[in-house]
Amino acid sequence: MSARKLKRFYDDVSVVPSGNGFEIQLDGKPLRSPEKNTLLLPNAFLGEAVAEEWRTQEKDISPPTMPFTKLAFTAADRVAPNRDAVIEQISAFANSDVICYRASEPDDLVKRQKESWDPILDWADMALGAAMKSGEGIGYVAQDYDA
Repeated sequence: MSARKLKRFYDDVSVVPSGNGFEIQLDGKPLRSPEKNTLLLPNAFLGEAVAEEWRTQEKDISPPTMPFTKLAFTAADRVAPNRDAVIEQISAFANSDVICYRASEPDDLVKRQKESWDPILDWADMALGAAMKSGEGIGYVAQDYDA
């Protein structure tokens, strides 16, 4: 969204099922990103979060108050057209993600790391099929490419 002031130009904001996702509509017309892409959000919950940002705008639209919209626009304009490159960039960090490198002491830190980070690794394994390995210290932990 541009830095110039944009007046609120719509009355109604709705979330409408569309294809494999949910579309935001302003006065019955699809919300478009700065690059003119129609936003297609993956679920109704995220659709409602974006829609609520648009509903709460008053006389002027204030982009700093719309973090979900900003992320959705970025996904539509920057990530979707470059999906393979983005996947490669993200994958490059998997081998050095801090949650895979654990302290061996002191005991309270070891416990906090386990309590904080194991649920994330468990979720990634269950939800994404991405079984990440972890180890103690700073020694390299090779991850399976598929993960």
